[in-house]
Amino acid sequence: MLWRTRDGRIQPMCGFYAATCMEALGDTIRGGNYRLMKFLDAVRCIVVDTSEAHIPDIWFANVNSPSAYRSLGELRTPVMAVSGRKDTGKTALLEMLVRELARVGIRSAVIKHDGHEFEADVPGTDSRRIKDAGAYGTVVYSGTKFSMTKEQPSMEAEDFFGFFPEADIIFLEGQKYSDVPKLEVLRKEVSNVPVCRPETVLAYIWSGENGWSENAGPAGESRRNGKCPVLTADQKDRILEIVIEHMDRYSRGDERDEL
Repeated sequence: MLWRTRDGRIQPMCGFYAATCMEALGDTIRGGNYRLMKFLDAVRCIVVDTSEAHIPDIWFANVNSPSAYRSLGELRTPVMAVSGRKDTGKTALLEMLVRELARVGIRSAVIKHDGHEFEADVPGTDSRRIKDAGAYGTVVYSGTKFSMTKEQPSMEAEDFFGFFPEADIIFLEGQKYSDVPKLEVLRKEVSNVPVCRPETVLAYIWSGENGWSENAGPAGESRRNGKCPVLTADQKDRILEIVIEHMDRYSRGDERDEL
């Protein structure tokens, strides 16, 4: 089984080979041809497209020089927002994205802004008692997780990006007025008028029972790179591909150059 990236290239270094392939490999080497693609002509292959499996092409980056290796350290974690008015279905869309990405091994972190001053320490817990005694910060941890509370004003979403160095992508819930590339969720029962700047929207997601067609989307749907897709929430494959393609663009630096 071999992978094929979205540019149509077969990735022979990333595959599963049966032991029976050894004879064909030996024949190819003895024939003086050391190209892997020549070897593949002599065996039967099952090719799986990264677009169908919804995994990033950046995972197949060709690292064959010191400079290419150093460039890996310059990669930044892609960031995407799921935005829209209240009660349009943002959390439900995020749940689907996180669940489906986790199935293929993509680690997601989610940062949510609360417009109200929420209770980080539940009254009655030991950490709340210590906080009430005057501590400006507390940490509760176990062998697998931790929770930290710290009094610090004027925080922005990007202040938390560094807390998730292992994440493959960071989602923000909300941030409709930000410059962050986003999926905007609309719902007829709440509002069918977009609130985000069109140039920051990667796709509009209709969370109600009926959505717009591709040719009759919400007003202001045009993007800098062409028509912005208008999808329904059950079009999971297309939504996931938009997310994955954003991850690849961001990793290559394309998205950061545009915004």
